[in-house]
Amino acid sequence: KLIPVDDHIDFHKVVGRVIAGLAILHTVAHMANFGRLNDYSWATYMFATKPNIGWIRGFTPLSGVILCVILTIIVIFSMQWIRRGGHFQIFYWTHLLYLPFFVFLIIHAENFWKWIVGPLSLLLLETIHSILTRYSSRSGRTYLHSITIEQSNVISLNIHRPKNFAFKPGDYISINLPRVALYEFHPFTISSAPEQTDYLCVHIQAVGNWTKQVYQRFKEMSENDAQENQIKIYRADIHPEESVINLQNMEQNHIHDADDNDENGSAITQSHVKIRKREPVFIKGPYSSCARYIFDCKHVVLIGGGIGITPYASILSSLMAQFRSSYVVCKHCNGINYSSKGLVRNRRLKKVDFIWVNRDYKNFEWFLNLLRQFEQEQEYYLASNSNAERFLDIHLYFTEIKHDENIGNVPLDLITKIWAQIAGQDIFTSLKSKTHLGRPQWKDLFNELISGENASTANDVSVFFCGPPTMAKAIKNHCATFRFRFYEEKF
Repeated sequence: KLIPVDDHIDFHKVVGRVIAGLAILHTVAHMANFGRLNDYSWATYMFATKPNIGWIRGFTPLSGVILCVILTIIVIFSMQWIRRGGHFQIFYWTHLLYLPFFVFLIIHAENFWKWIVGPLSLLLLETIHSILTRYSSRSGRTYLHSITIEQSNVISLNIHRPKNFAFKPGDYISINLPRVALYEFHPFTISSAPEQTDYLCVHIQAVGNWTKQVYQRFKEMSENDAQENQIKIYRADIHPEESVINLQNMEQNHIHDADDNDENGSAITQSHVKIRKREPVFIKGPYSSCARYIFDCKHVVLIGGGIGITPYASILSSLMAQFRSSYVVCKHCNGINYSSKGLVRNRRLKKVDFIWVNRDYKNFEWFLNLLRQFEQEQEYYLASNSNAERFLDIHLYFTEIKHDENIGNVPLDLITKIWAQIAGQDIFTSLKSKTHLGRPQWKDLFNELISGENASTANDVSVFFCGPPTMAKAIKNHCATFRFRFYEEKF
């Protein structure tokens, strides 16, 4: 908490603004000073080496002008309307001008190299390490195995996991798809669990220029192109009921592919490797986020808005994998029981409240299978451990239909209640947990967390949020009121 590493992007922006401000102040002061001197004209001082100012043949004023031009270019093309306006390549290449910027800065000031040699050495070592790991087949260079086109302009990329790639739940990576954009790396949270050793999964919503290109590329890819690149493309947007089956097949195929590669790798000739084209992916990371603190807390409240739920997909998948790894099947009756070293006893984490706020139930489709599995796993656990308490509570909010809207002459809320009583599941999601209509009443919701017989204390509750900034501000204010710890992953 002393070093806010999770806010490194905001810190970078602040440092950039400070550098720009101090550079303007420094430049204006020297320009005013040159106007006071009488030996040469103001223009001579500014744009010539004749006054012999500086330690390299009077090049200091002119190098200062060059530095101002470079800094101006970097600042202008770092603006949001450039980065997110379809011109990311311009932002990327102009940002690399920091290299000549430092060269001219060393020329500009005689003693500057003494201050920069340490940080530049660290940067050089980090860059070399990043390049080596990024392009190594054991840690960064890999390929796409399958694609799932989800509903609501969401696409999931299932990436073959490199052999030495290790991460923790909630981590994120930067990925590069060179056939979409050769030099662009974009950060996305890993939505699969570390226990899934064969593949990595990231979910991407098509909202920006690059993400739309990715979405359109695979959505419009023909079957022949997909076969040629050895990619399996699943259309869950057209056949939602097939999504679960396809994902299960994907896991099986990953295992078979790995076995085939091990057995036949030595027999594949170089020409055959060229024929077996893959859709290449380059990975940088993983990088940690505030979500890593979750397992150090006693009672966590996971709140996601829209696609901001992806950090918690990995966490819930990991928790479910730990549940499954702790159960034991009886040899005599095939009944399932859980060992004494189960999830709850191994972790400080005792309780999870999962809150997802979305526009409509279609946005839940890609994530619902995980929630259903977790509900089922939890029911098995509670049935075999009579003294255990419920570990996960799910709260889903459907905001597109208001609470008081009707279907014909019957209130929608009444229909959902009757359906839940008859079918034993929610009418929208088929979960046992109810889908609420409208936006959450945070005050009432947070008050339920610390009231009741087995409720937590305010000191035990930690709220983790990922979603829109306006939503984050409201939740943060309520957390301050209830004295809950608040962590935000930048959306």
